[in-house]
Amino acid sequence: MGSGQGKARRAKAPIIAAQGQATYQKSPWDEFLRDNELMSVGVAQYYLGYRPQVPTKVEYNKVLNEIFADLVAVGAIVLPGSYLAKDFRFALASPWQTPKNKKPRLQPVDIYLKGNLQVGAHVLSGLVDLGVPLSSVPINLLLIQMQHGMNSVFI
Repeated sequence: MGSGQGKARRAKAPIIAAQGQATYQKSPWDEFLRDNELMSVGVAQYYLGYRPQVPTKVEYNKVLNEIFADLVAVGAIVLPGSYLAKDFRFALASPWQTPKNKKPRLQPVDIYLKGNLQVGAHVLSGLVDLGVPLSSVPINLLLIQMQHGMNSVFI
């Protein structure tokens, strides 16, 4: 979890995904944040250890993939069958440009299934400012988008 900060704090949830569908439940994520006193901790601070003024594509991708791994680890997203979080990769869609004067409202994100070079799904992330708290609305919307994107991969 975020910069090696808590793999021991991850809990496995006994939730089972519907066949061929990823499921999402907000409560395991909220419980994880509450139990570890992370509700007001910034996304970048937790996952990168610092807050970049203007995140790079590499930083943004690292955050996306670490958040997803944590969501699966705490049971907020349950993957079908024998899939693991490491079977997927999230990346900002190309071409991506660092905003100069104005921050974009949405970031296009591609989801790849391990071993497949083609994009499995494409979602829009409202997570633009990596300084927002882990419990913020943009993070909650990202979680929902990730789950919907995962289901597009499985269809």
